[in-house]
Amino acid sequence: MTWFWTTLLGVALLVGGFLAVIFSATRVVLPYDEALSAWLRRINFTPSNPDCSLFMAHDRVTLAGTLFAVGVFYLALSWFAIRNGVHWAKVTVLRPPSRDFSVSSCSWDLVISIRFTPSSRPSCFNSS
Repeated sequence: MTWFWTTLLGVALLVGGFLAVIFSATRVVLPYDEALSAWLRRINFTPSNPDCSLFMAHDRVTLAGTLFAVGVFYLALSWFAIRNGVHWAKVTVLRPPSRDFSVSSCSWDLVISIRFTPSSRPSCFNSS
């Protein structure tokens, strides 16, 4: 039944790529971009390049292409290999997300443990 979920992941990546193409072709500046630019104007920051929106559109189309490519790859592996029980295909699809999640959560745990462990603080912060 793993092939069903990896197929669903591939479809979700394709849908995300399609949405990224729509956003890059229609509305390049999204609400969070407008909020950031308002904040930048408040602190008197002016961008040095007036073609920033062209770069943003290019960046979003690049994201869409990557989502499409990975989505097609996951769909092909799910349908033709994982569904037929090929182990390396299952590992290929499932290992990158689990590795990335574990690395990011381990990094966060490390930051928290260093921050709140009294013995790891520099001597200038110790009260003794």
